[in-house]
Amino acid sequence: MPETIPTDRIEAVCAAAERWREQLVDTSGRNRLRNYRDLKTGTLDLTPDNDNGPDGLMLDQLLAGRTVSLGALFPTLTDDTDAFDDARRRLVAIHRKARENLEEKGIATLFAAVGLATWKVEAGTAPHAPVILLPLEVEATGAAARDFGIAVSGDAHLNPVLAHILRAEHDIATDAAEEEVAEAPPESLAGFRALLDRLAEAWDALPDLAIEPRAVAAVFSYATMPLVSDLAENGEEFA
Repeated sequence: MPETIPTDRIEAVCAAAERWREQLVDTSGRNRLRNYRDLKTGTLDLTPDNDNGPDGLMLDQLLAGRTVSLGALFPTLTDDTDAFDDARRRLVAIHRKARENLEEKGIATLFAAVGLATWKVEAGTAPHAPVILLPLEVEATGAAARDFGIAVSGDAHLNPVLAHILRAEHDIATDAAEEEVAEAPPESLAGFRALLDRLAEAWDALPDLAIEPRAVAAVFSYATMPLVSDLAENGEEFA
């Protein structure tokens, strides 16, 4: 017969697991999944309505699952502003760092983030957290590998660090949001922005919540999050 686990052992293990989870999740301002900021080379703005932003139709093609070239996303439109060269310089830096993480740590860290959430906090810097993450695949193409092909390489999902903050610090359930993002992701920026509006309504318990409808590409790392989820879901099994 299976062993009956004493209640005090289960409680002790679950309490320890909760401490380990808190230690594993970095929710400080140092974590880009809590506090995204634009960098000179390490981030690429994919928002069409920004200055030097990408072609909106090409971005929708990317979000719909098609491979697009960086040159099609960022065509040179004026003589004095070469949007493609700037975007290429940024993507080279992002791709180099993501490839380094994959080769040395075995983790995929190149993502497009859609939506940046901020809300009022009692102390410290207000968050600026990516909301939805889409894994990206980048491959050099063209003469002298000057251009790049870009494609979404996996399922869209809610930023796990943001989801942890909502659950652990604000008692906001995220199951419905995570399910919607994973099972019915939009195929256009307009669709993602409508989804962000629905999420903002669902999370209205956050004080002064605002979700900026931007899209950005960068290196985002959350290698410990699967372990965090395992600790949360399997306390009794560990006991």
